[in-house]
Amino acid sequence: MLSRTAWVGLVAVGICLAGLGAAAANPPLGAGFGAHGRFPHHDGPIARLIMGKIGRLMVLKSELGVTDEQRGKLREIGLSHRSEAGPAIAKVSASFRGLRDAVLADNADEASIRTAADAHGKAVGDLAVVLSKMAKEGREVLTEDQRTQIKSFIAQNDTAADKLHQEMKAKFEKK
Repeated sequence: MLSRTAWVGLVAVGICLAGLGAAAANPPLGAGFGAHGRFPHHDGPIARLIMGKIGRLMVLKSELGVTDEQRGKLREIGLSHRSEAGPAIAKVSASFRGLRDAVLADNADEASIRTAADAHGKAVGDLAVVLSKMAKEGREVLTEDQRTQIKSFIAQNDTAADKLHQEMKAKFEKK
């Protein structure tokens, strides 16, 4: 049986998978971060993307206002799908490693890479189906305002990811 912390982690992974975008749209993170702060090598666009996503996720959590009753129902939804979600997550992890190994192999060839990529795509699709079932049930527990806040969170992440893509494209076009 997965612990509560593990389920919170699974939900966070689901939200991150759904959002897939983040912080490039945010202003600088301030003191303690960047060229003169605590993490001098972590001030690039990808770091901003990741840190922004984490920051927005923390804001969402604090502003969402999930009641104890809702939290209990969401927990039950997670528990009811754990027999599907656990193996699906394990398959995604294993298939990703297989794809990575195929790409980095000394004798890498297109056919083996495509086979590994297809296996990974199927594993991701299987997990997405499970997460979709959980999301559908979870939407019934949340209020309209909470669902709107989550949609806004996803849109902000998408905007930040789009900005990162534009920055990276511009950077590579200059070279």
